[in-house]
Amino acid sequence: YLLVVGDLEDLRQYSVRNAYDEDGGVLDKMYLLSDVQTRSLLVWGSQEALDRELERRKLEMEEDERRRKQLSALIGHLKKSVKDQSKREVQHEVFGHKQERLSFFTGSAKLVTYAILSNASVMMFKFAAWLYSGSSSMLAEAIHSFVDMLNQGLLAVGIANSIRKPDPDHPYGFSRVQYVYALVSSVGIFFLGAGVSIYHGIHGLWHPPQLHSLPLALTVLGGSAIVETGTLVAAIAQVRASARLAGMSFREYVRFGRDPSAVAVLLEDGAAVVGV
Repeated sequence: YLLVVGDLEDLRQYSVRNAYDEDGGVLDKMYLLSDVQTRSLLVWGSQEALDRELERRKLEMEEDERRRKQLSALIGHLKKSVKDQSKREVQHEVFGHKQERLSFFTGSAKLVTYAILSNASVMMFKFAAWLYSGSSSMLAEAIHSFVDMLNQGLLAVGIANSIRKPDPDHPYGFSRVQYVYALVSSVGIFFLGAGVSIYHGIHGLWHPPQLHSLPLALTVLGGSAIVETGTLVAAIAQVRASARLAGMSFREYVRFGRDPSAVAVLLEDGAAVVGV
């Protein structure tokens, strides 16, 4: 009714017991609805004037609500922008700027990425050939390629973490973390790759399966030999380049070099080529 407290001062009041008061000692002051309606018309002059004022205030409230939502959306956008900027700054602080991150795709990191892709493609063809031909040698080769792919993935994770910049908890940086991942990768090669391959080889000798398509198996093995040889050649070239920069011979760098990832790929693919 758009009335203020002063408009109700001379209206009749009625005392009503509060339903929530158990003792009944507190009485509420009430006004009759008809008295309030009459006083509202007296203050505003007519029902039409009261309705116009109600409509005006409703529009003001809707406009205020619209502005509040716009302001809330703007604040949310600003918060998101600040958060994204802070995230980019943290990424730059940890991993460096774009050009520094692109260095991940050069040298040994590029070699590891190529080895992962080549092993993934070879693995799929070997598994398909094993399912079709039933060759135990093909299954052993497929498992070997699968384990190689996983281990080279560990090497890639190690390289990605090694380029992180020092922080208060690690003031000397993370460059040596790739040695840890190289160690885990070598253990995986020994226990998963060699162990499972030996198991299936012995199982195939005791229970030889019936071959369905020997030419297919030989074709896939030949193709995998070509792919593995390509990776091996790339690994040899990378190790030679690193050895030349370090002033070491090829053999010395394989034994004592500071880049375990390239050496691991070299040895893995060397063993893969010999196995094929």
